[in-house]
Amino acid sequence: MKMCTKCSGFYASHLLWKHLLKCTGDEANCDTTGSDMRAASYVATINPEFNKILSCFHDDNVGTICKTDPMITVVGKALWERSVRKDKKTVMGEMRKLGNLLHVARTMTKNNDLTGNDMLCPKNFRTVVNALNELTAKEDNSLKAGLKLSLGYLLKKAARFTKCELIIDGDDEEVKERDKFLSVLDGSWRYLFNSAQIELESNRETCLRRPRSLPLESDVQTLRTYVMTRISTMVKDEYMVWTASEFIELRSLLVCRLTLFNSRRGGEPARLTLTEWHDAEKQSWLSDEMVQHVEDPMEKLLVEKYHLAYQRGKGSRKMVPILIPIDIMEALKILVNVRSSCSVDNGNPYLFATTKSASGHADGWKSVRDTCIRAGVSYPERMTATKMITVVGKALWERSVRKDKKTVMGEMRKLGNLLHVAWTMTKNNDLTGNDMLCPKNFRTVVIALNELTAKEDNSLKAGLKLSLGYLLKKAARFTKCELIIDGDDEEVKERDKFLSVLDGSWRYLFNSAQIELESNRETCLRRPRSLPLESDVQTLRTYVMTRISTMVKDEYMVWTASEFIELRSLLVCRLTLFKIGFLMRWYNMSKTQWKNCWSRSIIWHTKEEKRQSQNGSHSHPH
Repeated sequence: MKMCTKCSGFYASHLLWKHLLKCTGDEANCDTTGSDMRAASYVATINPEFNKILSCFHDDNVGTICKTDPMITVVGKALWERSVRKDKKTVMGEMRKLGNLLHVARTMTKNNDLTGNDMLCPKNFRTVVNALNELTAKEDNSLKAGLKLSLGYLLKKAARFTKCELIIDGDDEEVKERDKFLSVLDGSWRYLFNSAQIELESNRETCLRRPRSLPLESDVQTLRTYVMTRISTMVKDEYMVWTASEFIELRSLLVCRLTLFNSRRGGEPARLTLTEWHDAEKQSWLSDEMVQHVEDPMEKLLVEKYHLAYQRGKGSRKMVPILIPIDIMEALKILVNVRSSCSVDNGNPYLFATTKSASGHADGWKSVRDTCIRAGVSYPERMTATKMITVVGKALWERSVRKDKKTVMGEMRKLGNLLHVAWTMTKNNDLTGNDMLCPKNFRTVVIALNELTAKEDNSLKAGLKLSLGYLLKKAARFTKCELIIDGDDEEVKERDKFLSVLDGSWRYLFNSAQIELESNRETCLRRPRSLPLESDVQTLRTYVMTRISTMVKDEYMVWTASEFIELRSLLVCRLTLFKIGFLMRWYNMSKTQWKNCWSRSIIWHTKEEKRQSQNGSHSHPH
């Protein structure tokens, strides 16, 4: 910025010459075409806090535009005032995006008088689109999808925010122009931003879920060991002199621990406030009455080992929970107590406050990355909060492949039916599920099991009987774990005895059901009449390969949707049946039947090769 010596106004360096051509020297009535700093102060002085944000921009071309363009300052002020967290970096980042867009539009049109409000006029919509495409294009002509979509939403917000200002000012003509711009933007949204939306979703699916991009389990364990060891060392060192560097190190360790433990977005645990921390320390989110009525052993364990904090999540619209392990509670208390001696402003409301700042907090991503580097993990770039969410999801998926409500209810009904039959036989409605898992009631369980799995013709429901056997094992093991947590040693011994009796009786109780199941599988699936004919297999293969070859070699074929669909069906058929992949059917040929047929074909070819080798011939049928 440079000051005009005539009117004492401040102007961008590259626009000062234009101002000097028209400057009258009268500070009050000077009509300028340059970017006057006073134009920004018109909006900024209404909100002193936002005025401080404007002063933080650099004096480069884009920074000057952000400070002086009325439209961008209106948008920035609206974003700041509606923000709950009052994040300066976020607001400045959004303003710089609009500033970059305006700068590119000026460069393309060679018109330095173009303003942000001019961009929101329908007549300049094509200019905005060209600038948008120019700004979001990479050097290799690929797309900066996130930036493009973000700018699209920013343009919508800008049009709406400035429309409100114009309505207040009573400028009906400009209000109509904003309505037209919004209509054009909404109508063009699909073709302007659809590719960016698709690319973002595709990147999310491929990059985040690709196994090679996920953290190694060894790295996760290495990082946890380092974090817990280092926190313990710092907490137990009675002679440590707490300065800003030690405060920052402990802060990074704690942010890393909470972020990855909770699998939260990188910025969420780092934004915990002192008020939220004190609530968690006092267990304000758990009443004594609530804790007394907790009967689930797992919930009791959670209450004992973790403190619960709540903070506002993404968008600040809902509260999200943060679990704080008790093994870092002492470290958190120290972090709060040493703030005054570590250059932390007393008015800073954040638990993980930045030093020498009245309103800043730690950067979650940077804290995790710095800690990973110090811990010496193999791939620190993979250890992010987003990818840890995927790791946790993967672990849960591996433990329970699918949360199928019908399956769970079906298993529970099986046990319920067994207990109901036991009630009927013993005429004792006080009998419970836990009573069934006592060794003294084992004969009652066996009789009820036989009664429940018998058909009317005295044959056996083999699948149901075997399923109930495994369910009884699971029930005994699950309840044993609960009893161990409760410290009921006598009942634990009873479960061990029941499991021993069940294991010892397994052969004579469930052997017949196992044999019948295997027999049904062998006879039904491997019965020759249910397998596809070898002639059908050969006919199908010949047709598929001949038709594919014909279509590929036909140079004059006109490729339309019907030809595409035909070739697609041929290739899917060839790959599916050749690789014996997913469970698919070709008329009456299932995957299992194809597998059996394929096995028979291999055995037949092997025998044929042996026979021909004995006869001295090395040729064999193809």
